[in-house]
Amino acid sequence: MTCCEEALTCVANAMLQCNECQPWFAQSGGFDVVSEIIGSNRTSSTAAFLCGRCLLLALASNNDVRRLVSELDLPTVLAKAIRSYLDCESGRIKYKQRLAASGRFSFQQIMAELLKAGMSLCVIFQRSVCEASASKDAQDDSIPEEHAIKFLDLLRVSLDVVCTLPITSQGHLADASKQAFSIALNFSTKHPKAIEDIWLPSADASSDADKWIYVDQIYSLFEQLVGHVVDDDDDGRGADAAADRAGQYQTELTPMTLVLVRLVAEHIEVRKRLLHRVYPEEGKREEFDKLPEMRSGISAKLVRILRIPQGGMLPGAIGDFLLMLLGQDVKQFIMAVGYGNAAGYMLARGIDIPADVLRQAAGEDADRVAVDPVTGRAFDQGAIDRELAAMTDEEKEREAERLFVLFERLNKTGVIKVENPVRQAVQSGRFKELSDDDEPSERSVAADGSSNTSGSGGTGK
Repeated sequence: MTCCEEALTCVANAMLQCNECQPWFAQSGGFDVVSEIIGSNRTSSTAAFLCGRCLLLALASNNDVRRLVSELDLPTVLAKAIRSYLDCESGRIKYKQRLAASGRFSFQQIMAELLKAGMSLCVIFQRSVCEASASKDAQDDSIPEEHAIKFLDLLRVSLDVVCTLPITSQGHLADASKQAFSIALNFSTKHPKAIEDIWLPSADASSDADKWIYVDQIYSLFEQLVGHVVDDDDDGRGADAAADRAGQYQTELTPMTLVLVRLVAEHIEVRKRLLHRVYPEEGKREEFDKLPEMRSGISAKLVRILRIPQGGMLPGAIGDFLLMLLGQDVKQFIMAVGYGNAAGYMLARGIDIPADVLRQAAGEDADRVAVDPVTGRAFDQGAIDRELAAMTDEEKEREAERLFVLFERLNKTGVIKVENPVRQAVQSGRFKELSDDDEPSERSVAADGSSNTSGSGGTGK
């Protein structure tokens, strides 16, 4: 270990063990020194890693973050260093490989540490700018466009890290990619124009594929991680295993999903492109005869994640993505995923159910719509008749009771305000009380609601 590496180790350990050392680092010109070390072509991999660690620790208590951006140009310094190690990792350059080989840290570990420092710099700078601007929209957590221009190189290399590093053999993002997504979340994808040109490099793109290089790669990673959360063999009904996997992937899949949400929200062409990927136009009609969570393709997997009750922030982010993908049309969203799957998300987001969907759920408009809004499955009266015919009277009675309890609970919690259709059926005489002494032939009920014996047809309580 060189003297430089030993000194950086001591400084990093001091700030880690004693918070009072963090302000001292800034007062003693530590940022200037570390910035110079990172920018040197002769810096060893160990020294580069330790510089990133010192920056990460010192930024936590720094009150002069604007100087780091405007005077030291720290975002660009970090971006150049990350770029050099990314080029080494991908085999594009060799000149640092001999220096790095003698260090304790791999190229990916160094990039991850430098990206952590970059992410901390973005967050603290954004907070500093927003606190100083009373007119800043409190709901917007991105760096204002007049300042974002200073971070262009850092954003660009972050996206290149995402596109270059593959998913690990364990099915997770590389640590450097996780930090890169956290950095990307700090920026709009549309403003200023220089930022948009990074996300969608149309001006420099030699082909249409080049324009979509970042969007397509991010979505490809998204599909892969979703596939790890929801197994293809999962029948879509057991939530425990999916909830456990969702917890394992939450910290990496949630930021990625939110990046996609922002891309879809700010670019109509991105929305159209990803809508085709999630809901292919060539989808077969028979797919819509299945429940949304039981279909083939990624849309079913997203619905299964959406309905996980203990999934943390991930189900909410998936819901935001699907809703934005469908043009923020709540009715289309409910029809696509089924209200039964979307209820928890909509309640958490304070999204009201459209009146026409309520009428459909109550059965008032069932003859005029093609999709059951509660389940998201296409109406097929023939299939319903066959399913009812295959059920025993006890099964029909249990199903009626389950629906009755469900609607009563939804009404009491305020999720919906609609007359319970089971109660309506009982009051109108369409259902009748069954006696345990009734013969099976007397208890059978036709699918159209009429009995094959005298009296009303139905099996509810």
